[in-house]
Amino acid sequence: MNKDILILLSGGADSLTLLHKAHKDGYNVVACLTFEYGQIWKNELKYVKKQIKDFNIKYNKKVEHIIYKINFNQIGNSLLLKHLIHGRNVVFLSIAGGIAATLNAENIGMAATCTLDYDDGGKRVKFTYPDCSLNFIKKMQDTFNVAFETKINLYTPFAELMKQDVIKEGLKLGVNYKDSWTCMENGKESCMKCESCKARTEAFILNWEKDPAIKDWNKALYYYMEVDKIDK
Repeated sequence: MNKDILILLSGGADSLTLLHKAHKDGYNVVACLTFEYGQIWKNELKYVKKQIKDFNIKYNKKVEHIIYKINFNQIGNSLLLKHLIHGRNVVFLSIAGGIAATLNAENIGMAATCTLDYDDGGKRVKFTYPDCSLNFIKKMQDTFNVAFETKINLYTPFAELMKQDVIKEGLKLGVNYKDSWTCMENGKESCMKCESCKARTEAFILNWEKDPAIKDWNKALYYYMEVDKIDK
């Protein structure tokens, strides 16, 4: 197996961490693939080029950046919700598989992770989106095994990890989280109120670090403590 890898890079904290972890794990990052699919949080797209540039300088690399545009509205308006597109990773990985095969890269990196949600009783529980689950990853790997003449492996080291675990790994690797975007809104700065922002704030809290992307950390802590229902 060759160690060339195509990384799905969104501009967010998880995929940025994956980019650096892949290098640490001995993979040769040949390209990063970014999807423009009509997402409301377009700010994350602004950070991708900076992330790749910093990666190239840090490791003396020449990673190619591929931008692929998709119009999910053509599939159906019911598919495109404000903050969630059902099954989008099926589409993303299928396209990535074809690109990886063209690049002769035998690996694709995707930053699938777990998150927290509330059960019917209001308790916070570990939750995985269906197209980030281990079962999904296995099924996609099985599909790749029969769909391509060459072997293409899915590299998903965060699939069973929470965001705080991902951030912990990134901090060890020296990842610059200042140049990453997690917010589900598209303001000049992160709203600090949405579920993604609060999850990111919590991840840094649990690692005893301030989020370098947030100018007013005390305000972020306020929203995390007051807006969210935290189990004491």
